[in-house]
Amino acid sequence: MKRSLYTIFATLLIVGCATGEVDTANSSGDTQSQASSAANESQSESLPESDVQQIETSESSTASLPFDDLEIIPGEKFSFITANTSRQALAEQVGEDQLVDEDVHIGEGFMEPGTAVNLGDYSFKIVWSDDSRTTPLEIREVGSAWQLPGDIQLGMSFSELKETLGEFEIFGLGWDYGGTVMLDNTVLDAHSSDLILRMHPAAGTAQTYSDDFFAVSGDELFESTNPHFTPLEMTLEDIVVYLN
Repeated sequence: MKRSLYTIFATLLIVGCATGEVDTANSSGDTQSQASSAANESQSESLPESDVQQIETSESSTASLPFDDLEIIPGEKFSFITANTSRQALAEQVGEDQLVDEDVHIGEGFMEPGTAVNLGDYSFKIVWSDDSRTTPLEIREVGSAWQLPGDIQLGMSFSELKETLGEFEIFGLGWDYGGTVMLDNTVLDAHSSDLILRMHPAAGTAQTYSDDFFAVSGDELFESTNPHFTPLEMTLEDIVVYLN
């Protein structure tokens, strides 16, 4: 894993309208029903913009996907995408309207040709081998709904990841590849060369607990048992799945 990582580093979210029974023979009941409906409509219109956005995001996350396969096997496939899936095949599967070609940052200032697949919580980006976009190298910036083997997904806490993987080594914080988990000798040892999991401290903890942060920073490996990680409230924020 160490050799593979260093090689890679170098080259590279409803408003419910409750309706009761309406007695159609009772005109006052009709009036109450209409009043209730108007009140609910007014409540919806007066929702703060942030709440409306949250509702839209929730609906989007439960929308039907253009594919049924949600399986991820690092080194082999990410859903329907394999090492031989072209940009054209991608568009045929998910629809051109969901795709945006763009350069993707892969670390330390390096950019590579990519395609963003916009599917709400199931979004992801593909990094291609070149501008022809015929050979996918890796999948990164995955949405929060995707799950790796062992139900690993974005947002997992440091302790939750340790429960799944067992103890592991992790690169020090404070640089582009900081927080990268070494999968060697864990339950994902077989994928140590084709999967990257990267942890980050919770917002503000690096400043509040600066002594702890600096104690586990830098381009060196630390044990996951190191107590300085605890106050930093680390969570899993980056997943990279290699295909080629």
